[in-house]
Amino acid sequence: MARATAGKRSWWESLGAAGHRRLLAVLVLAVGSTAALPGCDGAPDAAASPTVAARPPTVAIPVAVTTAGTLPDVAVSREVARLLPWRSYTVAAAVAGQVLEVRREVGERVAADDPIVVRLDAEPYRIALARARAALAAAEARRDWAALELARAQELFAQQQLSTTLRERAEIELRVATAEHAAAAAALAAAELDLARTEVRLEPGLIITARLLEPGAHATPGIPLLAAIDARRLRLRFEVGADMLAACQPGSSIAFEVKELGGRRRATVIRAGPEADPRTHRFPIEAEVAPASDLLPGMTAVAIVRLERSAKPLVVVPRAALYESFAERWVAVVNADRTIERRPVALREAPQLPPDLVAIEGVAPGEQLALERLLELEPATRVEPRPEPSGPASYRQPPR
Repeated sequence: MARATAGKRSWWESLGAAGHRRLLAVLVLAVGSTAALPGCDGAPDAAASPTVAARPPTVAIPVAVTTAGTLPDVAVSREVARLLPWRSYTVAAAVAGQVLEVRREVGERVAADDPIVVRLDAEPYRIALARARAALAAAEARRDWAALELARAQELFAQQQLSTTLRERAEIELRVATAEHAAAAAALAAAELDLARTEVRLEPGLIITARLLEPGAHATPGIPLLAAIDARRLRLRFEVGADMLAACQPGSSIAFEVKELGGRRRATVIRAGPEADPRTHRFPIEAEVAPASDLLPGMTAVAIVRLERSAKPLVVVPRAALYESFAERWVAVVNADRTIERRPVALREAPQLPPDLVAIEGVAPGEQLALERLLELEPATRVEPRPEPSGPASYRQPPR
């Protein structure tokens, strides 16, 4: 056993003295080379490695920015409207007869000192009036005679020279004569009225818009002779959806524009609804327009309806400043030290805004937001703000 162990030599013993010296020399050289490398002791050695450059300072990224503005939270609806006369009239004859004269042309205004617009042949009605007067005179005579007969009958009855039956008959004859007189008086009044109706009159100030029967034609009661309008006041008529009905209650003031005339006018709502048009599901609105010499019936206008949705103003920014994805919605706020802050925001409903603008919550008015390179602008990135490419933000103006 001792012989076997003595015969087996380790690798160190097999090197011999010379091998030991060579191995130690290699180890010393290796340790010295490692110590000479720069930075191996935890500190940089610029002299030992002159080709390594220092890290450059952070460079600010130029970015177009915008400023968050505010707008009142109002919904604005622009509706096509028409100016209508305050009242429209169809003038018909109350009696039949031949048309002798139509005294107003289309577009003429009825004068206060001459309100007659159509004259019918009055001769038949003059004859009827004369007959009614004669009939009334005869009825008066019969009534007077019956009154005298009753007085004699009462006197004879008091003297017991007349029977009760004859006295009662005299009373009845007086009542009949009195009724006939009343009927004759009514017939006379009707004849006078018919004669007066042969002259068709209109309220002063109305404007003739159509002549439907000309001289020589036969007028029949109920058949139109003329059409006229009252343009001394005008109405503005338009329709709105249910969402804007609250801004059009009676007494509300509505602005409107007539393109050809320019400028804005005011109208006061007098009627809203009361029910929606079954075809359009929109509510009819009528407003009274203040008199103006340049406003005429039939003109087309644009009614501007404003509904205040909230007393809290909207914070409005260009849509380009908003980053949206399925999972997040944020803006890149430029802080006072010109570093970027990615701030989560929420949208506010604002259907009155144009498509390139958006109302958000989470940003204060006056804060600056980046408009471009949003994904490149990591939090704390330094930027160099430059003006908005499109110039001053138009959304700072109140909606019209």
